[in-house]
Amino acid sequence: MKEIINFIKKYSIFIWLMLITLLGLFLRLKTGLINLANDEVATVATATQSFPAGILNALETKNLHAPLFYFILHFWIRLFGEDIFILRLLPVILGTACIPLAYLCAKELFSKYAGILTAILVSVNFFMISYSHFCKFYALLQVLGFLSIYFLIKFDKEKSEKKYLYLLAITNALIIYTYVLGFLFVFTQIAVYLLYRIKVKRDKNIKFTIPYFVALGILTLPVAPFMVKVIQNTQSSVFPAFVWYEFKPDHIQSALLSWFCPAVTFIFQDGARTDATQTYFSINPLYFILFTITPLAIALFGLIKTVLKKDLCTYILYSALLFVLAELIGAILGKFSFCSRGAMVCFPSIILAAGYGLARIKTKNLALLLVLTYAYTGISFISAPVLSIYNTRPSEIFKMSEIMNKFNLQEGDCVIIPVRGYYFQKYYDTSKINFISYDINYSFKINDKAVINNIFDSDDIIRGENIAPYEKFEQYLDDYKPSQTLTQHISNDCIKPMQDGSRIFLITYNSYDAEKLNWYIEAYKDNIYKLLATKLNYDLQEILDKNLTQIQTVKAENFKITVYEK
Repeated sequence: MKEIINFIKKYSIFIWLMLITLLGLFLRLKTGLINLANDEVATVATATQSFPAGILNALETKNLHAPLFYFILHFWIRLFGEDIFILRLLPVILGTACIPLAYLCAKELFSKYAGILTAILVSVNFFMISYSHFCKFYALLQVLGFLSIYFLIKFDKEKSEKKYLYLLAITNALIIYTYVLGFLFVFTQIAVYLLYRIKVKRDKNIKFTIPYFVALGILTLPVAPFMVKVIQNTQSSVFPAFVWYEFKPDHIQSALLSWFCPAVTFIFQDGARTDATQTYFSINPLYFILFTITPLAIALFGLIKTVLKKDLCTYILYSALLFVLAELIGAILGKFSFCSRGAMVCFPSIILAAGYGLARIKTKNLALLLVLTYAYTGISFISAPVLSIYNTRPSEIFKMSEIMNKFNLQEGDCVIIPVRGYYFQKYYDTSKINFISYDINYSFKINDKAVINNIFDSDDIIRGENIAPYEKFEQYLDDYKPSQTLTQHISNDCIKPMQDGSRIFLITYNSYDAEKLNWYIEAYKDNIYKLLATKLNYDLQEILDKNLTQIQTVKAENFKITVYEK
């Protein structure tokens, strides 16, 4: 018995870390959507393209993301398949790995005790949990974010060990390979660290940056041309890539709440919180205090303590805040969207600073109490289904494919889908039918002339600089006749090739309801994407109604399938 007690005492930190990690793994496995969300469908559709050319082409022309996670997922799928649990297991493993990494970072900065407190915060943080079962690159960014911090700390402590400098360069190169704005994180990190060396350590010797930047440059050179193209495609399109997003000042508050409050983890836009949740909070104000005010107050207290210390962790926090500020400025200028998940790469720095600050409280029992209270808000939230909200609903593609399979399409049948045809093809075999996809969720973003030239007449778009998006397309939107170009395209590619008994299936989303076009034009002048998607639905319906007979309509929750024949 004595030997067991001695063993536990000797390895108590390791045992606690294992238990905290297992708790984090359990929480990450417990939550999640039953089906993939649309972003995840796009991720899987891209990752299953040919390696590497097919993946790179899809990323450059559709998803507009960096390639590393898609490469990893490609081989993960080849090894283990596409079962939803398997797809989610990859980010779960990555997200769980952040817990011991957080411990190592805080331990190197201060103490083992700080490491345990920080590990608890990471284990139960609902923001990190939510994106640790989301099949996209966010969990990979979490891991790389912590690794980058760890190697920076080790280099600062052991400057004679140049290996940590090169490991930092390798990690930051991987960040650039993972996230379009990764270069911005790398820049802010090294810039703020140099400020720390000069201002706090009074060390003006910055020669170490030469081998660092040389290594970083060599490592990122292969992906640089690709990343330049991706960034250009997000900025030089018919209209900005982030047309779904309009910056508002309260999005800053939403992001802050999202990082630490389990009840609003997915908020980055108006209306993200469900009606059920708002009703629940209005009826139970104590729950609002528990799931919003309490965790935010604890986290902010830790962050303030870190800022007051003015040491390396303070500057690690500053680098994260500078990155967030740069994203915020970009959002205000219409270049990026500003949302909580967009700062995922720097969030490890933020939550590390919160844990570090709490560990600096002189009364250890008080620090532990605050961290355990924070943990309680996260754990108890997961067991409250009415509060388990998600900004992104499960993808409709699965239901769409299920319905289409019941029609038993034959060669000669045609499917027309204006939006998300790329997703649809992933889960429905279109190889034996005539398939027309405009994929306007992508084609308008990157100014894909092969698609756009099949929709607009030459005078439908007003050309010129500094013209508001709505003004560019005002003439087209106000004309309730389909363009001659689109009419000709549908006639030649869809209607004329029809054989006796063949059918045309038009799949449209309810959010772009053609019958509401007039109302949308008045209500959504700032959302040109919604207006163009609705107008395209309207025009397609007009063309098909004029030339064919509508024989059936199948309505689902958020889309409908209209069937035509000659």
